[in-house]
Amino acid sequence: MTDTDIALKRMWHRRISGPDFEKPAQVVQWMGAVQAQDYGQALWAVALRTVAATQADIEQAIAERSIVLTWPMRGTLHLVTASEVRWLLELCASRKLAADGSRLRQLELDEPILGRCTEVLSRALEGGKVLTR
Repeated sequence: MTDTDIALKRMWHRRISGPDFEKPAQVVQWMGAVQAQDYGQALWAVALRTVAATQADIEQAIAERSIVLTWPMRGTLHLVTASEVRWLLELCASRKLAADGSRLRQLELDEPILGRCTEVLSRALEGGKVLTR
């Protein structure tokens, strides 16, 4: 097998070449999650694997919540399907929170303050409103 053969197989198996998906959520579902360092990269990774999705198509899928934009691991952006986001966050939350403990103490953010933050954010998101990170 040549280097070119290997490269072509890798592109095929990552769905960069070959059959494309029709919808952005299908890409994310097939991949399990799309991880990227920034928003544009995440959109590009999804669009690359669809027949003809535009940035607007992918952002519409996010707005409709068939795809969820989240930061569950290492502070990097992930796109996951709505049906997968809850278990992924539950899986990653305890480790992430434990790692953040020393930083929270340094910032003097204790349970009462975090509880108040939860209330404020919950109210800000009521009715399906969306906020940036």
